[in-house]
Amino acid sequence: MASLPKSYKAAVVEKANGPFNIKTVDLKQPSANEVLVKSLACGVCFSDVAIATGAFGDIFPRVPGHEVVGDIVAVGESVTHLKKGDRVGGPWHGGHDGICRSCQRGNFQICDNGEVNGMSRDGGFAEYVLLRAEATVRVPKDADPAEVAPLLCAGVTVFNGIRKMHVEQGAVVAVQGLGGLGHLAVQYASKMG
Repeated sequence: MASLPKSYKAAVVEKANGPFNIKTVDLKQPSANEVLVKSLACGVCFSDVAIATGAFGDIFPRVPGHEVVGDIVAVGESVTHLKKGDRVGGPWHGGHDGICRSCQRGNFQICDNGEVNGMSRDGGFAEYVLLRAEATVRVPKDADPAEVAPLLCAGVTVFNGIRKMHVEQGAVVAVQGLGGLGHLAVQYASKMG
C-alpha cells in the first residue's frame, strides 16, 4: 500500500449558512481507539443540511457527513477488532464512553458523552476521516459503497424501529410514506419475514 499523504481535501463549513469550501487539511494519525479511513462514498442526509445551517449550534468549522464508507488505512494501537484494509462504515453514532447510565443499559446511541460523526467530530465529506473504533462497522468489500452509505443512517433508523417493536415473522407492517426511510422500511419488513 502506498504511503499516506500529509494532507487531503475536505468540504468544510466554516460558519452557519456558509458555503462548503474545499480545503486542504492536515492528515492526522488515529489515536489509540480510532481508525483512519480513506473515504469511498458518503451519503448526504438532511441532518447534514441542519448542521450546515447551524441548527445544532455553533460547531464550526466542521466537515459534515455521517454516512461514510471507506477502507481503513491506519489503526490506533488499542484497536483489535479492525485492521488495515478492512472496508468499514461510519454512521451517525460516532462514539460512546461505555460508562454512563445509558451505555450501561446498552443504549450507546444516547450516551451522555457520545459523539456524532460530522457534528461533534469531523465527518466523511472528505478524502479521509478518523472514526472511533467502537462506532465503526464492517462493510462487505463486494457491496457498492454508494449503496451502503445510506444504510448507515436511514437504514439503521428503520431497522432498529422494526427490531425494537418486536415485529414477528409473518406480521403485517404498515409503512406511511415512501421517502428516504419508508422505502427502506418496506424492504426490511419484506426481508425480515
